Amino acid sequence: MKNVNGLKTFFILFLCTLFLHVFSEVGVFAYEKMWKVRDVYPNGTEIANVHVSGLEKEAAYRKVQAAVQQWQSGEPVRFSYYNQEILLSKQVFSFDIQDTFSKITSGKQIPLSVKVNTDLLYQEMGSGLTVGQWRKMDKKRLQEELEALASVLQENNEPIVLSSYMENGEQKNETVIYEAKHSIPADVQTDVKNWAEQQNTLSITSKEGFSFLETLKKAENLSISNDGATFIASAIYEVILHTNFDIVERSISPTKPTNIPLGYEAKIIQDEMDFRFYNLNPISYRLVFKIEKDALIVSMVGIPFPHQYNVQLKDEQRYKPRTVIQYSGQLLADETITREEGLEGYSIHVYREAVDEEGKAVESLLIGEDFYAPVHRIEVHPYVSPPQPEVAEEESEGTVKEGTDNEKKQEEKTTGNDGNSSDNEGETTKAESSSSEQSQHTNKPNE
Repeated sequence: MKNVNGLKTFFILFLCTLFLHVFSEVGVFAYEKMWKVRDVYPNGTEIANVHVSGLEKEAAYRKVQAAVQQWQSGEPVRFSYYNQEILLSKQVFSFDIQDTFSKITSGKQIPLSVKVNTDLLYQEMGSGLTVGQWRKMDKKRLQEELEALASVLQENNEPIVLSSYMENGEQKNETVIYEAKHSIPADVQTDVKNWAEQQNTLSITSKEGFSFLETLKKAENLSISNDGATFIASAIYEVILHTNFDIVERSISPTKPTNIPLGYEAKIIQDEMDFRFYNLNPISYRLVFKIEKDALIVSMVGIPFPHQYNVQLKDEQRYKPRTVIQYSGQLLADETITREEGLEGYSIHVYREAVDEEGKAVESLLIGEDFYAPVHRIEVHPYVSPPQPEVAEEESEGTVKEGTDNEKKQEEKTTGNDGNSSDNEGETTKAESSSSEQSQHTNKPNE
């Protein structure tokens, strides 16, 4: 009897459960049909950076597709490899939107399914990299990070630094890229040694400029002469010529300095002439100063550049000074004074040559056209008065004699004498004028 009652209870419960389940399903179906409820994505549902909340699948698909097309038609992906900029078209990315929607999760954000076309990637990157550089690239890691960027439709406002993708750490260890060594002149030894002690290391920050005068002003308790500053800045300039840094400002002296090699001067006059350059690389570098046996050594330390930079000095010319003669009445007849010994003039063209890892020159850039005018030699000679002219006196005597031979014609003689006298006066004046012109020509400096 108990078994029968149990079965009845179980059967009743089963029917009630079935009724509730069927009623809920049929009720929802009927409600959707009557009120036309749409199948939309709930709040918080995103694909990449595209919000699809409240949209049906078809509308969401179109919205995502339009966002992908807009991203691909926008600015290219930018890379930097030291001083080179490489642009990558976004057409190298292949998006699979259907696969993306198959993985969609309600109320959550998911990335787009995307792949990089490696053939197109190599083709476009090859415009800025050599075969050897591309071979050293960690292409798998680069591809993965590019796909990650595209999967969320991200724009890269800052260029991607390719040197960080080099295999075997060609984000190489720091090394001395170039070193300049110059004997310190006696008159600036104190200045140079004080600089090397207080400014033994200077950081050349990535994407920033360097000013010698600003660095000097920031240095506490450091005061150096213009000659000392010029010597230090010139050594820095030689080092910078062996890099890819942009030289923004440089000046030279009117005449060639004796303690700086031709083509390497960077003249400094405090508050007037500066030496400035710009580090356009994504990597910072350091200038290191040290004194060794009365010589200044300036080194550039950092990650090696993709190219080696050499300096070529071309078209050197010399200009001999002329001799300028001046005259003075205060000197003895055999006395001569040299007021200025004179200096040769010089001109030279300074080129920076970039050489790739195979030893081939890939670029030659004219950096400077230095010209130093000659200083002319100046000699002071004694002034000697010119002799008195004798021609006028002889002509005057002849005139008087001619008047004596014509005594019978006193009236004509008197008239003739007056005429000759007038002529003689004219000739004397002419001779004196000629003598005066000769004197002026003698005093004129021989330029």
